[in-house]
Amino acid sequence: MSEDRVRVTAQLIDALTGKHLWAERYDRELKEIFAVQDEITFKIFDELQVELSEVGDIRSCARGTDNIDAYLKFLQGFHFLSRETVEDNAISKTKFEEAVALDSDYSSAYAMLGYTYMFDVLLGSSKSPKQSFAKAFELIQKSLALEQSCPAPYVALANFNLNTNQHDKAIDASERGVAHNPNNSVAIHTLGKVLMFADRVDEGMVLLKRACRLNPKPPYYFLSHLGNSYMLKERYEDALVEMKKSISLVPTHVPTHLSMAACYSALGRIEEARAAVDTAHKLNPKFTLSHFSKTYGARYKNPARLEKVVNLLREARMK
Repeated sequence: MSEDRVRVTAQLIDALTGKHLWAERYDRELKEIFAVQDEITFKIFDELQVELSEVGDIRSCARGTDNIDAYLKFLQGFHFLSRETVEDNAISKTKFEEAVALDSDYSSAYAMLGYTYMFDVLLGSSKSPKQSFAKAFELIQKSLALEQSCPAPYVALANFNLNTNQHDKAIDASERGVAHNPNNSVAIHTLGKVLMFADRVDEGMVLLKRACRLNPKPPYYFLSHLGNSYMLKERYEDALVEMKKSISLVPTHVPTHLSMAACYSALGRIEEARAAVDTAHKLNPKFTLSHFSKTYGARYKNPARLEKVVNLLREARMK
């Protein structure tokens, strides 16, 4: 790996982070490409505040990539995907597309690209939800064809099945993911989330808590779904504690704002409920009550649970 190669990579980091990390210079004698890759990767994580354990869990497949540019595109895509906004999801999709263009055998990148098409539907930016879900499934199947010995593709498949109201298939995919790595926090979290929405809330909560224990700094969605499990158990104050932690990490996550609104409504704190709904609407005006019911509502196996959440949001004046 030449000095010019390292310089280009460091400049990519500058462009990604908006900081001048090249000033620290990576111009020492280079003996091992992966040692340099690790140093650069740690710097990216540090600057972007992406949790090492979370990304490590997602990309811990035997078939990774030895293309450092593809790897950097993957990291950029993951960073933007985690914001869960329409604009960031579009950027994320581009980054993952660039990653697989650089390495057509990059299983984890195909799985994450599949997520961006699912998010198109969830965020309300898809012109054809049916086509977006079909594309997501195609990409996840591509990921599985390349790699079947790690959790990442199964986690993606589980989320696809959950978002398309196929709970038994979602449980099966989640369990297969955990079987491949019983200590993978993302796989455990996914199984917990799926069980929660499949109306096995107590079982799901146990796993959601376990995932948070395995990751010393749980990502926002770990906390948000743990909060949801408390909400479904009508432990609204406990739910709000976890949801506020989640929002502190990713303030743009609309579903968490809406879950908070439902909790506030259940507690009779209507003004706070309305404020949470207003925040959600400002972040994404397409998040109407109808959109929520058709998209995120598809995750609920028990219609009565969804109806209760919808009624609480209606009390908070969500339209």
